[in-house]
Amino acid sequence: MKFITESDLRVTYRKEPFSEFRLDKDIRLTPGARQFLTDRRIELLIHDVLEQSATVDDGQNEESGTVATPQETDWKTKKIKNEVTALVTSILLTAFELLEIDIKLSQKVAELEPHVSAMKNMLSSDDTPSSMLCEPCKSITQENFSDPLADCFAINAFHMQMPKGKAMLLINRIRCTVLSFEVSIVETYGENSKDALRRQINQIRNRLSQLICTAFGGNECQRKE
Repeated sequence: MKFITESDLRVTYRKEPFSEFRLDKDIRLTPGARQFLTDRRIELLIHDVLEQSATVDDGQNEESGTVATPQETDWKTKKIKNEVTALVTSILLTAFELLEIDIKLSQKVAELEPHVSAMKNMLSSDDTPSSMLCEPCKSITQENFSDPLADCFAINAFHMQMPKGKAMLLINRIRCTVLSFEVSIVETYGENSKDALRRQINQIRNRLSQLICTAFGGNECQRKE
């Protein structure tokens, strides 16, 4: 049995774009390959019959021709776990750099580390988010703490010149990394999965937004309605 991966399809599509893909007998698609076809609305023909469902299975599905190989699943999990480790390192390094600027702010950033580390366990099960404390402000409350809220304000060169401009930039760097990590989760598992993990990500990004506001103007929320 032959497996066609996402990389195989990308190479073929780059050479010559196509609007339908024929899957012959004894050939299977990996979940990544199937998602590639779905994202580009490419019709999948299995034995010359149009495939109706675009559902990606975690296991084997003979009717859809999709197989999740152990090697691919293991590789994706390792990739995401490595991103979590990199994010933890970034948080600790930022907390270390903030010691010279604001000790309390450094401590608040360091407090995020166990909540980020907990996301590794959430990759293998849909556990509930860890109990991160929400410190309500004008715009971020207990009710929307787990929602994907936008930045309180855009960071630019002006903020770099402020007394705690470096602190704002350092924390915003972590926040951007968290946003990129969320994209990796969606690309790997799909938009309708890992809901608990994504709520955890939202809590972390919202807490970082609050810390940026703290560096900007003390305890005053800077979000513009």
